[in-house]
Amino acid sequence: MKWSTLAAAVLASPAAFATPLLESRTPGSFKVGVKHVLGEQRKLNSRSTGQDGVTFNGYWLADVSAGGQDATVLLDTGSADLWLLSPQVSSDQTAGQKLYDPTQSSTASQLQGYTFDIGYGEGGNGVSGDVWTDTFSVGTATVQSMPIGVANTLSGVSPGTFQSGIMGLAFQGGNSVKPNQQPTFMEALQPQLDQPVFVANFKIGGGGFIEFGTVDSSLYTGDLATLQADNTTTYPASWSSEGVQYVSNGNTLGTFDIVFDTGGPGSSGPIDAVRAYYAQISGAKDVNGDGSSWTVPCGQQLPDLEFHFSGGAVGTIPGANMYNGDNGDGTCPTWFVKENSATRGLVGDAFFNSNVVIFNQATATIQWAPQA
Repeated sequence: MKWSTLAAAVLASPAAFATPLLESRTPGSFKVGVKHVLGEQRKLNSRSTGQDGVTFNGYWLADVSAGGQDATVLLDTGSADLWLLSPQVSSDQTAGQKLYDPTQSSTASQLQGYTFDIGYGEGGNGVSGDVWTDTFSVGTATVQSMPIGVANTLSGVSPGTFQSGIMGLAFQGGNSVKPNQQPTFMEALQPQLDQPVFVANFKIGGGGFIEFGTVDSSLYTGDLATLQADNTTTYPASWSSEGVQYVSNGNTLGTFDIVFDTGGPGSSGPIDAVRAYYAQISGAKDVNGDGSSWTVPCGQQLPDLEFHFSGGAVGTIPGANMYNGDNGDGTCPTWFVKENSATRGLVGDAFFNSNVVIFNQATATIQWAPQA
């Protein structure tokens, strides 16, 4: 069944909500404020960046509503499922998070025989459950009969990361629902938007947001880099690119595939590229000996990491964004680590924290430029 028969998107006026989550700028576009939480509860101090009390790199969350029940979701371009924690999940796993109970919603309806089962990372980490449809609101936008995974089983996944659930923003082809895949929120909403885009403008110091339906050129400086995502072959239904060169200080560390992932705090690459990056830094230490965790002496100016794409676009993670706190012993952990894949890496929070990134759902293109 095609998504258009399951979900009809309607842009609602702010007055339609007792407590609007955002203000609608113009018909067909709106923005939602985001919250930043650390993947690990660390704070940078002056020894690492010269900025006391500044927190870097973590997870970006937005407030939503399902069937009139408030929830907070992780915004994730690396997946394509919308799911929420339910009361069926063991209370010792939900850690006091807001839960969604479709049986308490007058607008919910179970999709009989439908289930979802999505994995995250490696090692069997994942979430599964039943699938319902319900009224789903993000800011001033409401999608009627939005397919929602109702999680009843968690495996190796911490609710502290995503609060109430995850809103996947990749493509329907990556959706885990069976027997028929379901649309993402963006895909359901797209016909009602002025432009088929969403824009990530994530700012560590506050004021960050995700915007749907329009591109505000005042948010960024310089020219936009443009990349055609490869969402059909090697990594179907994802915001990905093949044959990307990892470059630092003019040195090519390797050529790999990458996925743009707002749902992850760090960035990653195959082990050889990661080791080559840290070989430039005096005193860098491979903590576990396998590339999964690194420290550097605090206070160093770390080298930038660049991604050179086949079409000529270049993306940069500033070296300062590589810091992930302070161990208090003169060493600081960092965010660029080994990916378990031998050929693929992830571009995560460290990239999004300094760039405005535009995702075009219709053309499967990604654009970015430094934040203004």
